[in-house]
This record gives sequence, structure tokens and C-alpha cells, in this order.
Amino acid sequence: MIHPARRVLRHDARGDARLDTNTFHLRVTGRSTNALAGHFVARPMMSDGEFFARVDEISGTGLTHAGVMIRAQNAAVFAALSLGSDGRLWFQRRGDPAKRDVRLTTGPKASAPVWLRLQLKEKELTALYALDGKTWQKLASESFKL
Repeated sequence: MIHPARRVLRHDARGDARLDTNTFHLRVTGRSTNALAGHFVARPMMSDGEFFARVDEISGTGLTHAGVMIRAQNAAVFAALSLGSDGRLWFQRRGDPAKRDVRLTTGPKASAPVWLRLQLKEKELTALYALDGKTWQKLASESFKL
């Protein structure tokens, strides 16, 4: 169970969020601008684990993304799996704080709803997706240091 004191919620535009047992629900509305805007919920992850996100809808003008992200205490280390408004799956990551480059893997075309999953097991990070919520397909995996 996620303790309410351990969750973080940030809104930079209109939307709402709630926590039901162990599931965050986040709905965001608004227009994209040239400025960066972020909407997220967070919880600590000190060891192996996984995060799931179901993207029900993504729309708007310009390239927008909705998905799931893991970020280490060292903010340089992160991984994000998302569905872009261009209809592509995107997996962006930097698994080593000593490296400055961000690796990008684009996946197949997909449309909402789509289920996204980042799984960390024994320092191996795997990005998976499911078009039906049941049949998981691997997009990519690599070493990852929390």
C-alpha cells in the first residue's frame, strides 16, 4: 500500500488526481505551450519493482506524451515510456549518471488505450507495452542504476 505521506502530486495545469488503494488516477487537461508542463504522481522505489500506466486518450496539437517514468535520486538517471500524440511508443532513458547521452527507442504505432510498463529487476530495466492489457510485448531493455 502507498502511504499518503509518501506520494507527491504536482499540477502545472488543470486536472485531478486520486489514490485508490495502490493505484494513482491522473487526468490532465489543458493546452500545450512552448513552456514545459508536467503532471505526475510519484512514490519512492528503492529496489526492484514495476510501474504500469494505462493511457486512455492523448490529443491536442504539437507533440505531447503520456506514460510512466522512473527517476533515480540522481536526477540524471531516468527512464520514460510513453505514447506520443504522433501515435508512436517512445522509450527514453539514461541508465548511467556518468553518461550524458539519452538513449531513444521508438516502438510501433499504437493508439489509446494502451498499457505501458517499466520493470526493474536485478539492475535490468525493461520497457513493455500491451495493446489489449494482457499480452505484453517487450520494446527494449538495458542496464539501469537506481
